[in-house]
Amino acid sequence: MYALDFVQNFRLPRFLATLTGVWSSNDAGTYYVRELGNTVWWLGLSVDEGRSFANVFRGTLQNGQISGAWADVPLGETSGNGALTVSSGAGGQSTALTRLNVTGGFSGSTWAKLYDVAENRVVVVFEKAVFSGLSWPSGAEPFEFVVNGQRVEAQAANPRSVRAPCGQQAMQADLAARIPISVSASGELPITVRFAGYRATWTISESNLKPGNYTQSMKPPRALPTMASEQNRSEVMDRDAAVARPSGTESPLGPSPTMTLHYRIETSGGPQ
Repeated sequence: MYALDFVQNFRLPRFLATLTGVWSSNDAGTYYVRELGNTVWWLGLSVDEGRSFANVFRGTLQNGQISGAWADVPLGETSGNGALTVSSGAGGQSTALTRLNVTGGFSGSTWAKLYDVAENRVVVVFEKAVFSGLSWPSGAEPFEFVVNGQRVEAQAANPRSVRAPCGQQAMQADLAARIPISVSASGELPITVRFAGYRATWTISESNLKPGNYTQSMKPPRALPTMASEQNRSEVMDRDAAVARPSGTESPLGPSPTMTLHYRIETSGGPQ
């Protein structure tokens, strides 16, 4: 015996798990697998530390299958190569793989996962913001994002008029802020966003820290002047100078429009 492995209890929650980890095979080999986006790599070594065989594989995970090419490397005694397709019915959550097609005499036909290797890295991508007003908030203030203690600023770009799902006119701007994060041991991800008096603070728990697309509403300020109201300010001041209002009759700007963030969570290897 030259090594000792522990077998993971896969009935426990496996948040952010991918195919990345250590696997055993019916060819008595140990396979070290890495999933990056939809690309799967592995290094397979025979039980005698690769002296009998050592192979590498690169495949693409799609529709429950991994298809790609394998080749032996000159650590072991074999020198084969060919194509290989295996089933991965549960995608990145799979703990068992079965060979479907092979060329070149590859010996292994089934794989069982021994344990996950958690990379504990995600990327939070803030894609856009949607503002329910008729014009984008005035000023050149950037968005400020604080994710797990990491602070990033991003200037809203290309503000444009769009139709909200409810059919009303709204303004949308691109953010393009990518923030790679090392998830803490607790698995919680605190996030704070500020922009033009708007603010949002929330925490994503480990159970919800999954790749996907999400939205978050921001708490508005009491009132927010927009570009349109800034342009008309001089007219209002001229009018008020000509006709003095009685004390206490000033009209407030009214409730602020809503602001919604659109963001996604990726694992460190890219979109899932």
